[in-house]
Amino acid sequence: MVKENFYRSQRKTNLLNMYNNRPKYSAYGEILRPAHFQSTRSKVAVIPPNYKLFTSTRTINMNEITEEKERSAYEVLIKKGQVPFSILSERKGKVKLEYKDIHKTKRARVGNLLLNRRANDGESVKNQNNDENEKQKRVKEQNAVPEEDALRPGRSKRIWNELYKVLDTSDVIVHVLDVRYPKMFLCKQVIEYVKQNEHKNMIIVLNKVDLVPTAVTKKNIDILSKHFPTVAMHSKSLFNFYGKNNLMNLLRQYKKIHKKTISVGFVGYPNTGKSSIINVLLNKKSAKTAPLAGETKNWQQVKLDKGIHLFDSPGVIDVKDKPICEDDLEYSAVLMGAVRVEKIKDPEVYVNQLVKIAKEGLEKKYKIAIENEDLFLEQLSQKMGKLNKNGQGDVHLVGKMVLNDWVQGKIPFWVEATDIFP
Repeated sequence: MVKENFYRSQRKTNLLNMYNNRPKYSAYGEILRPAHFQSTRSKVAVIPPNYKLFTSTRTINMNEITEEKERSAYEVLIKKGQVPFSILSERKGKVKLEYKDIHKTKRARVGNLLLNRRANDGESVKNQNNDENEKQKRVKEQNAVPEEDALRPGRSKRIWNELYKVLDTSDVIVHVLDVRYPKMFLCKQVIEYVKQNEHKNMIIVLNKVDLVPTAVTKKNIDILSKHFPTVAMHSKSLFNFYGKNNLMNLLRQYKKIHKKTISVGFVGYPNTGKSSIINVLLNKKSAKTAPLAGETKNWQQVKLDKGIHLFDSPGVIDVKDKPICEDDLEYSAVLMGAVRVEKIKDPEVYVNQLVKIAKEGLEKKYKIAIENEDLFLEQLSQKMGKLNKNGQGDVHLVGKMVLNDWVQGKIPFWVEATDIFP
């Protein structure tokens, strides 16, 4: 018997044992103990247990077998398929084809009568097409949205329906506000909905607190917490955030109070950071995010915890009652970040309004002294070197750059804390 050692593997040892092992014989030459692989006996076979052995089986009696034999004595069913072969029948014999399908007929001579008929038919078809084109133009004119309404978000019924879907299915409503101007980003429809449905709870999240001083955030929390639970947050990225634990603790408390599972809906104006907060809570990129308005088109459902489900809603806005600019509501929609900058035709017009609101922030950002509001873009384009072919400042390009910086929060601006609830 070869012993196992450090110089041979177990496989090599078993092979040598097989070679060295010999059968043991009796005095009469009978094998008492066979060698390895010499015995012809095998172990008793055992059928492994299976639940299919105890299920009902399909049986057939002898009468059915005899009937089948008489019906088709020389046919054997090998495997039954799902294709209805009885419907498929091969054609016996050759298929007759028509002469016209194979050979082309001779072209008949066209007389003056046929030419006139074809000309009349062509004119009638032309008139029908003109009538259809006129109808399509009328429909487009009726359904067309004016350029003025294109800058006023919150007009789409589909987006408002998506918002109310989230409100109806949510037990806890998280209203996301921009801490720089909370009153401007408060949605009155959501507040009225919560007051009408007393069984629903609301949490106010002051997002983007990294853009304002700490004292401003503290004052806003002290004022708003008198009405609803308020949490301060900022969610720049998955690795740079603040206030996640406070919001998680609030949601878990509501889960214990109400029931085993709760649904939480995030609502608010466009570009307030609803999807970014959801990604921070999940610690992964689940909802689509972008520093632009209108990235979320439909409501989305995400599972946060064992009993907490999150719903993300598209941003809606209505600037009728509270414009940020006293001149026009369109300026308010643009300066609130509710309209994408690339859709704006005349950005320099809105930059002039921005200078009236955030003059100090613009001077601090671009390090330029603003003496005249109308000449601000001209001075900035000369400083940046953004010139057109004539050597003058490219006011259009620089205006879009300024609006992009404003929407992304690169220009410092905030409003003193006040009570935003009536």
